[in-house]
Amino acid sequence: MAPYGDGEVMFWNTTSLSDKNSRGLMVQALTMMFPAFVTQQSGIKVVHFDDFPAPVPDNSIPVIEDAYGLSIKDFFSDVWWQDVQQIARDHDLVYTGFMIGSYKATSEEDVDQLVQKIRASMFEYGRGLMQVDGEIGLHGLNHQPLVTNGETMDPELGYTAWASREEMRSAVERIVETFSYYIPKEEIRSYVPPSNIIGASGLSVLNEAFPNGLVIASLYSGDTSKGSYVQEFGPDPIYEHLYNFPRISSGYNETIDDQFVVVDAIANFGLVSHFIHPDDVLDERRSKGQGWATMKDSFEDMFKMIDRTYPHLEALTQYDAYQKYELYQQADIEVAYTEDTIEINSQQMLIPSTMLIRLQAGTYLETGKFSFGNVRPFGDSRTLYQLELKTSYVSLEIKTDRQ
Repeated sequence: MAPYGDGEVMFWNTTSLSDKNSRGLMVQALTMMFPAFVTQQSGIKVVHFDDFPAPVPDNSIPVIEDAYGLSIKDFFSDVWWQDVQQIARDHDLVYTGFMIGSYKATSEEDVDQLVQKIRASMFEYGRGLMQVDGEIGLHGLNHQPLVTNGETMDPELGYTAWASREEMRSAVERIVETFSYYIPKEEIRSYVPPSNIIGASGLSVLNEAFPNGLVIASLYSGDTSKGSYVQEFGPDPIYEHLYNFPRISSGYNETIDDQFVVVDAIANFGLVSHFIHPDDVLDERRSKGQGWATMKDSFEDMFKMIDRTYPHLEALTQYDAYQKYELYQQADIEVAYTEDTIEINSQQMLIPSTMLIRLQAGTYLETGKFSFGNVRPFGDSRTLYQLELKTSYVSLEIKTDRQ
């Protein structure tokens, strides 16, 4: 930034802002151009398990990681499932799993066959997920994206297009009935496309099959040329019963670039939406050649950092996150600034609501607990504050350093 006339100008010598994953950087950078600036946070933390629950391989198949000496079935039951539950307890997470009935490329299995195929997994993981306040969404009857011939789908993935919308609709109805057999008092309210691919025909089928509404969670950023479904947050512009809630980050092996993506979304929306596959550990490419002990530590370190740095993010299932985000989008908040005050007034707002307030150097806010909520320093910048607002109106005094 540099002085320009009676104000300042900010110059960006970068192409990074063409990427959606730099929007948070842009938002927070713009706040530095004003004497004071308020941004609202949705305060959401969502973690997905794709392909979970799903049919578990036979007990005779050894897990590739020799350190455990277990079959795949026993590894997931005795090690993976126990570890991810412990991480959730230690670092404030709630999981949403997305079930799949079969890994066959065909869809001839009826409800009775699907019930038998997924019985062990639903008893242990499906009901287990519900017992820890999680949610089960839909991934598919099988792992074939809802795409018909003529719609875009990466041929290298080896998927088979569906013959018709009617065939897709039948498959959706059968897996929903299978879910209801095991979890009769709940309903499916969220969906993740296999490999994050879905066509217009698949979206129209889901729109018809879920007249009470369905959250579609695909990708926030990506390459659409091979069929990836890339979304913005909000109601689907075409299908009235669908709501788009994209996933922003993924994987166990967090790199510096991965961390930037996570933090940028928090800077923009105040939101974490992350997904993993339980069987990543079994795949040499997806695990990056690392064993479960290393992957677990990396996954835990990421959420330890998030829990420590952003404690205002609320751990939610996918459906609860959608409900909170919709209220966040609908908030009607007015902010008025003077030289020494910030007034926040809302006719419709999340209560409590979290906001970030950036001040120019040499000014500050009183911190602590007040009748309107809490104010605390955010990070080490000495210019950024977090406001937890519990009332619809507040007037904050901007004070001047006397040092």
